[in-house]
Amino acid sequence: MKRYRIGFTLLELLVVIAILAILASILFPAFAQGREAAKKGVCLQYQRQLSMGLLMYTDEYEGVFPGYVQDTWIGQGDSTPIWVGMVQPYMKSREVHLCPSAPGSMFGTTWGTRSRLSIGLNINYGLWIYGGRPLRAVASDMEHPSRTVLLGDGTPGDLGAGYRGYLTSAWNHSVGACGQPVELDGPMATVSTRHRGGTNLTFADGHGRWYPARRILPDRDPRPGDWCMCVADANPARVKWLATWRCSTDGD
Repeated sequence: MKRYRIGFTLLELLVVIAILAILASILFPAFAQGREAAKKGVCLQYQRQLSMGLLMYTDEYEGVFPGYVQDTWIGQGDSTPIWVGMVQPYMKSREVHLCPSAPGSMFGTTWGTRSRLSIGLNINYGLWIYGGRPLRAVASDMEHPSRTVLLGDGTPGDLGAGYRGYLTSAWNHSVGACGQPVELDGPMATVSTRHRGGTNLTFADGHGRWYPARRILPDRDPRPGDWCMCVADANPARVKWLATWRCSTDGD
């Protein structure tokens, strides 16, 4: 009578395990990249929805964009309403404010809760009060809406640690001086590179896309007479951070 061998030898099992380990090492990173690509797409779609809400708000207010904070912000402190609350009546959900690739982000509509936002408004659409009146960007004064950043991936974090929830500033907090005011990641008014070393940006005409970080950083030093933010508009991608305030040296 013939005897038949049942099962695998130890060597055969080790070979199978090795093959599975090799396949896992190849496939798992691909799965992770696929998940991140999907999250990046969702985050960009959220930005587009928010931009549509902001544009609807602007249409109702004679072409004036909302500032980062409400016009009556002086003296209200942490309870001051910010742009999130202004745009919310035009949105169907709060989730559109939270990028799925940004753990720790939270919805907030006031100055005291701004730091946990993961999608930030470009501060150059209006924050400051000058001469008793708020400075606000006006759509009819915008020369390049398809290149002017409206929203982008921000960096959420604790307010006490310096996180702010909005994008860009006229001051480079990393070096304590002006000159190159677009900063990446970390606290203060920074642009996040959480999407594979790049960021989603959405523009004043409602369209958006992903950019490698190096493409949106300034590629020149300040020139004589430059205001800080003029340098931010000089970048390889030719995206504009200034809204309706112009630089005499930006070449546009």
